[in-house]
Amino acid sequence: GHGRPASLLLMKSADMDAADDKGCTPLYKACGAMEDESALYLIQQADQILNKGASNGKTPLRKAAARGHRDIVEAIFEKCNRDMSVLLSKDKKGTTPLHAAAHNGRKDVVEYL
Repeated sequence: GHGRPASLLLMKSADMDAADDKGCTPLYKACGAMEDESALYLIQQADQILNKGASNGKTPLRKAAARGHRDIVEAIFEKCNRDMSVLLSKDKKGTTPLHAAAHNGRKDVVEYL
């Protein structure tokens, strides 16, 4: 994991809300890149980026669900105070986190969601 680099960026006042040209935040990228330690650290540090989607509408939760990162899915859902609207959010193709997990065969995440 790269949790230490993520924490170093935050100590240097890096903008966690910053997005690349595709609208991807550091949390979104960590959720998709098997960077569990970084993602969990970023989830604990900020609220405003938890449900911020990329330009395709995919959120960090949807990305983590598709990749089978149950611990990240749980952490985001808990940080959002178990708000069901977070689970029901859809990307531009109408895919929810549950759909993404099921489509990718992530049984553990499907059972949680």
